Amino acid sequence: MELTELTAYAWEKYHIREEHRWADLPGFSVLAAPDTGKWAALLMRQWDFDTGTEIQVCDIRCGRQVLSEAHGSYLSTPFRMKGKKWVGVSFDDRTEPDVIFRLFDRAVRPDGEGSCIIILQDAPAKDEAGYRDTPLPPAGTRRAAGDRPSPSAQISPGAQPSDTARISSGAQPSPVVHISPDMQPSFEAYPAYTDTPLPEIPEKLRRMQRLYEYGDGSFTEKCRNFYRQGRFMEDYEDDAPWDGIYRRYFPTYHDLNLRQLRGYFTWRTRVRKGEFSPISASMAYLYLYELLNGIGTRSPEDAIEKMKAFEAGFLDGSMETSGRKSLEAERDGMRRNLRRWMLDYAVIHNVSLTLAQSCADPVLLEGDAALSVLRDPETAEDEALFSALCLLSGKKTEQSPVVKRFGERGKRLFAEVWRFACRAWSGEGRDLFTSCFGERKAFSWRPLANAVYWEEQAHPDADYALDACRTYHCRGGIWQEKRYDRLYFDRKRLQGLLHETDRQLRRYLKTGSYLREDPEEKWASSYTEAVINADRQAEQEAARPRITIDLSRLDQIRQDAVRTRDSLLVEEDADRPDEAAPAPGYPAAPEPDRPDRKPPGEKAPVPAAFSAPSTGPEHPSAGLEHPPAGLDPLHAQLLLELLSGKPVEETMKARRLMPSIVADTINEALFEEIGDNVLECDGSSVALVEDYREDILQLLQPPGDKDR
Repeated sequence: MELTELTAYAWEKYHIREEHRWADLPGFSVLAAPDTGKWAALLMRQWDFDTGTEIQVCDIRCGRQVLSEAHGSYLSTPFRMKGKKWVGVSFDDRTEPDVIFRLFDRAVRPDGEGSCIIILQDAPAKDEAGYRDTPLPPAGTRRAAGDRPSPSAQISPGAQPSDTARISSGAQPSPVVHISPDMQPSFEAYPAYTDTPLPEIPEKLRRMQRLYEYGDGSFTEKCRNFYRQGRFMEDYEDDAPWDGIYRRYFPTYHDLNLRQLRGYFTWRTRVRKGEFSPISASMAYLYLYELLNGIGTRSPEDAIEKMKAFEAGFLDGSMETSGRKSLEAERDGMRRNLRRWMLDYAVIHNVSLTLAQSCADPVLLEGDAALSVLRDPETAEDEALFSALCLLSGKKTEQSPVVKRFGERGKRLFAEVWRFACRAWSGEGRDLFTSCFGERKAFSWRPLANAVYWEEQAHPDADYALDACRTYHCRGGIWQEKRYDRLYFDRKRLQGLLHETDRQLRRYLKTGSYLREDPEEKWASSYTEAVINADRQAEQEAARPRITIDLSRLDQIRQDAVRTRDSLLVEEDADRPDEAAPAPGYPAAPEPDRPDRKPPGEKAPVPAAFSAPSTGPEHPSAGLEHPPAGLDPLHAQLLLELLSGKPVEETMKARRLMPSIVADTINEALFEEIGDNVLECDGSSVALVEDYREDILQLLQPPGDKDR
């Protein structure tokens, strides 16, 4: 048994919610009596890192004397509470749910001690033959020896709180006795009364009764009997409506009397035809138990579809609440149970992932999806990342003026802070996500534990992944659920990061309504500052004017430059064809007179920087005879001068060449071979990119030398 079964019982029977009252103690919670507000139970959960399991215990306010009445290794003195009113309970596979439920009943209603509760159930209508109301005797009256109970007052396991009468019977607790008209076998024990006509009992119901096997009275026995009787009654139909009130936790066929049974099967007959009419919630639970056990279904998928139809037709349709909060709470509790059961059923029957996710509580799937996004922020969009932060932080970060006034930009900044913090975090030897949400742990998982459900054999080994954060595994008939549990969330850390981010972004964007600095959140300031600095630089870059160069028009630009140059030549220069550059071919022109200039036809000496060893290949200067494709001799000569370290500004000025045009021409010619620009130009001068010197020298070698 697990604590979740006790909390489900508390809600189902008494509408008591589990209260987590201590933020710094997430594993502690209480169940308080609804009428007095006193604690009925203190629940405690703690993770055992040595064994990798969760320890579940609780203290119940049921009186220390129960330790002498109930025997079990799971019962002990209280763990945290003090006083003789408290008893400790350990939750494991040995813990018996029925025992714990009875202890909890005593904790919630301690005034029941010392009384005998007699419940008159389902008083028959006056016109029904065979049933008579039997009044209770006055208090203190004893039944004479030999008196026999009337056939209309038989003992039955049914219970009607509305017809409860209390008769004092001393200081010792007395059992609850339920008196109601029961089925035919009860009447057969009293042949002296058979002169009164008995109601007709369908043979199918008689045979179903005989299928019940009495044993130890355990919950397991109850589930097994329900499954056996349900299979037998799978196709039964009836036409005897009943509209009484019936309330019972974990109801089964054996708990109903004749009229209730026939009324239920009549209601079920109509439901199977698509007609949902009002009925007590406890009776409606019988129908859900049948679906969970595969009674009246063709396949697991068919069972799930019938559960969905029940939710739409009964919970959202015919279930009467009449605006009463207690009935509305009853409906909400049934809906939560149904959603849980549908998911459990889908997993253990290995239905398709799409169908299983349609059964799960949307809140559960939404939380898992948010965790998955935060765990891998680099691939997530800003909107999804921001929404996940808001969902899991528990704070209304989406109400920040940063988001209200700046919209997508504000969300992007919050998302970038989480991304950057995940990359830069190095605390405690764990990443930021694990520090905030813990690790995925394996918890004991008992599917359909709070339902009447029976499996003939242990479930075979199985694995099922509901989403990226939640998986289920069965080994040897024992199930485990692997998930991130809120019990281990460090929400304060996440909230601190978002609060500090919000505080700095408000000042950066000048939104007003500034927040105070919290010294405990100082650790998060560096992450936000880094994102703000990057955003400020991006804004400055975006504000600069952009210059776009269309490389496809480069040839046209060169031709325009040549024409512009020719138009600027003075008349004397035009009369000197040896110095004027003709057409776009850029023929080489003689350089100005220099001391080291050689006569025409004689090759220029190779600079020392270009000299090669006597045993090595011919120097690349010979490549002037074989310039790279697209490179004319003039630009090849300029390239060689740059390689030798000579200034080329005077040469370009003498040839009236624009530095940017020279750099573009050489870069374009060598781009296919080098794959990058080999020259840099700042507008007035041209420089060689030293990283490509060896590549250029290799390229300028004669073809024969390249092969060596």
